[in-house]
Amino acid sequence: MSDVHLITAKFATVNRLKEILQIRKISFTSSESIEQDNGISSQKCETLITSEQYLNKVGKEAIVSYAKSRQS
Repeated sequence: MSDVHLITAKFATVNRLKEILQIRKISFTSSESIEQDNGISSQKCETLITSEQYLNKVGKEAIVSYAKSRQS
């Protein structure tokens, strides 16, 4: 289980956030989108991070549903 999952689509500063998480030794996974998570969705996490632009693109309901599928 990782603590954090990042959705990287439309997330301009995701690389900087990844650096911060690595420096602080916070376990995380990432995927380009909720549709292309390469089996990561079977892994559980505590926190899902996405950009507001991606949230607006796919819709709040899709993000909430995806987040619920990843709850530990």
